[in-house]
Amino acid sequence: MTFLEVDRTSMESKLLLNEEGSSMDSLLSSIGSPSVPTKLITPTPGLCIKTFTKSQEKVFINVCHTDEIPPPKGATIPMSIGSEKEVTDKSGEPCVAFDVALNSTFFNNNKNEIVMLTIINGIADKHGIDLDEDRYVILKNIKYKGKISPMNIEQRPVKQDPPKQPLISEIITKEQKVPARESNFTTPDYNLIKIDGSRQFYATEIDLKDVTSKDEINLQLGEDRVYLATNGKMKYELEYHFPETVNSDLSAAEFDPVKQILTVVAPLK
Repeated sequence: MTFLEVDRTSMESKLLLNEEGSSMDSLLSSIGSPSVPTKLITPTPGLCIKTFTKSQEKVFINVCHTDEIPPPKGATIPMSIGSEKEVTDKSGEPCVAFDVALNSTFFNNNKNEIVMLTIINGIADKHGIDLDEDRYVILKNIKYKGKISPMNIEQRPVKQDPPKQPLISEIITKEQKVPARESNFTTPDYNLIKIDGSRQFYATEIDLKDVTSKDEINLQLGEDRVYLATNGKMKYELEYHFPETVNSDLSAAEFDPVKQILTVVAPLK
């Protein structure tokens, strides 16, 4: 993963949150609501994130996966977020950890910045803790911190329609793309979304097929628009406007040379 030289900011996405129980919760699940059946599973460890609270307390997030959780439909990401548990760091100091489970296929194909920040913000929202998403790291050679715990997931269908006060709403899709201004340039497919959670952002994923390096990308981001052009083998040009004024000083851009996707994140003023 390579980064363009701009500040990184946070990202949120629409979540379908399932509940994981402790041992007591697992026992009580048998008398839970009959309209939402549950199932006790042991997910497969995938990777471990280390981050911190704003008060500098260390937090580990065990990102797991299972086929028991359905894959996403549209912008909705089915996700099970577990309860807080105590673990120790490499120095033997106590700290907290959370388990998160995603669909296995989705996890294997989407280990990107957006998903990691979605998980961090999902835990912060569910448990009411103030996590510093700008300081997270994915630990090398560690897939799980602590002893793996079973998760009690709700077996409910993934809804296509957004829930009350959705965190993400579609704003512009690739079918509404702005035409390229030069005949020898190609307009890339892109998707612009607005994130209406505890923070408000516009985020764009731009498909730059055959672009292999960030050095081929010229990106200009203002308070009301984005302009992009590439100078490599594949010549792209794109300009689009934000529906609202954004803070360009805090905006972030990340290019994934493997998937050839440029992600632009711009917080509202």
